[in-house]
Amino acid sequence: MGGRFINIHSAIRDAMRIPIALVAAAVTLAACGPRPQRTGSLEAPTASMVRLYGNVMPQCPFVELGTVSGRMADDIKRAAFSMHAHAVIMERVDENATRGGPLAGTAIQFTDPNCRG
Repeated sequence: MGGRFINIHSAIRDAMRIPIALVAAAVTLAACGPRPQRTGSLEAPTASMVRLYGNVMPQCPFVELGTVSGRMADDIKRAAFSMHAHAVIMERVDENATRGGPLAGTAIQFTDPNCRG
């Protein structure tokens, strides 16, 4: 038998050179593309960053997410944060209410990315 022997290892190595070269070229081109622009966050980064509005309404456009309540401002902020809110519009509190009484408000999310920070 005067057959020709094929070195399987070199055949596999040769077959792999083309896909590896294509992958390397694709990665290189992707790295040269435009960088994504940072936009405003979809939510406050921490519960303490949730803003509370009382007598003054926010100037930015927003959507209402729902009602939140608690005994302290931190409770309100944590509840709003769990809803991905940027702020809470507080309900008017009775001047004669005792400290630590129930608080409530409406959690909101700003629609303008420039207002979210």
